[in-house]
Amino acid sequence: MGVRRAVVADAKGIAEVHVAGWQGAYRGIVPDSFLSGLSVERHTRAWIEILRETEVDTFVALDDHGKVVGFVSIGGSRDEDAPKDTGEITSIYVTPNKWRRGYGSALMKAVLDRSRERKFSSPYSLGS
Repeated sequence: MGVRRAVVADAKGIAEVHVAGWQGAYRGIVPDSFLSGLSVERHTRAWIEILRETEVDTFVALDDHGKVVGFVSIGGSRDEDAPKDTGEITSIYVTPNKWRRGYGSALMKAVLDRSRERKFSSPYSLGS
């Protein structure tokens, strides 16, 4: 298991985890038709743009074969009322077949370390 900063080449792996995470976590809560319609290709395009942004930091968790199995992103809070030094974890996902194996904890450690580097000192809000 390893965690590193994401690069644009990780966009498809992140998108696969994002879609699988939604489908695994929200089945029975969100209509199946919506979950079945989630597109790895569309999410890949979105993640390429996100990873090109400089205000959002994304980290990926890798399995022993180097495959992306999780990700977390942090940026400044999007809440207009939040102090300027408030960080926001905008997403954290682990592919369902890797849940409860320490990947989420490793991602949280990386993002909290980064939040200290960015000097976020206010409490975090959790986005989607």
